[in-house]
Amino acid sequence: MHRLQTVLVEPPEHAPWTLANLKQHVVAETSEDDALITGYAQTAEEVLTGPDTIYQRAWVHSTWRDFWPDFSRSPVLRLAPVHSVARITYINTAGVEMLIRPAAYYLVQDVMGGRLGWSDAYAIPRDVARRPDAVRIDYVAGYGPMAADAPKRVQQSIRMLVGHWYRHREEVVIAAGTPVVLPKAVQFLMEPLRRIGVEAWDSVSVPALGPGGSADPVLGEAIDLE
Repeated sequence: MHRLQTVLVEPPEHAPWTLANLKQHVVAETSEDDALITGYAQTAEEVLTGPDTIYQRAWVHSTWRDFWPDFSRSPVLRLAPVHSVARITYINTAGVEMLIRPAAYYLVQDVMGGRLGWSDAYAIPRDVARRPDAVRIDYVAGYGPMAADAPKRVQQSIRMLVGHWYRHREEVVIAAGTPVVLPKAVQFLMEPLRRIGVEAWDSVSVPALGPGGSADPVLGEAIDLE
C-alpha cells in the first residue's frame, strides 16, 4: 500500500539523553566541548529515531502524522510504540477538513504495532476526497515523556556513538600503523528493535460499520483549517 511520508508534528520535550550523562561517559570535566558533545548526541538520536530508519520508532513521546488515501483499510501506524491517537481528520469531497470524533475509533495494539479500530455505532466515512493524503492520523509515539523512559539499550547506543565520535573524528583510525574501522557494537544493542518494512505488512480490511454514513451528523464535524 502506498503511503506518503510520515511527518513530525510535535517534537519531544526531552531527548533520550542528557548532556550530564554523556559528559560522564566521555569523561569531559569542563564545558569546553558541550556544544560538540550535544551535536554528536543529536546526530546519534537522528540516526536511531524516526520513520526513515530501520527501527521506525520514537523513544520519547512525540506527535507524528500518517497520511492514508481513505478508510477502507487500517494499516499499521508507521512509528512505534504508539501511546495514543491525538486526532483523526479527513478531507471530504467538498474540500472541507472533517474531524472524526474520538468515540468513533480506538487504538488496537498487536505484534506489528498500533492500528485503528472502529466503533460499531459509527460508519466509515464515504465522502473522502480522492487524494493520497485525504486522511491524516496524528498520534503520540514513544516509551514515555522523559529521557529515562527510553529503552536502556537505546540510551547506551547513543552514549557509545557519542563516545566513538568524541574520541575518533574519522570512521577509520590508525592503530599501530594499521587502519582499524571503528567497532559497531551499537548494531548488537539495537538489533531487537528493528521494524523493517512496515509498509509491507498486511493491512486490515475495514467493513462499513454502524448505521451512519456521509450524512450522519455524529460521524464528524468540520474544523477551521486556520
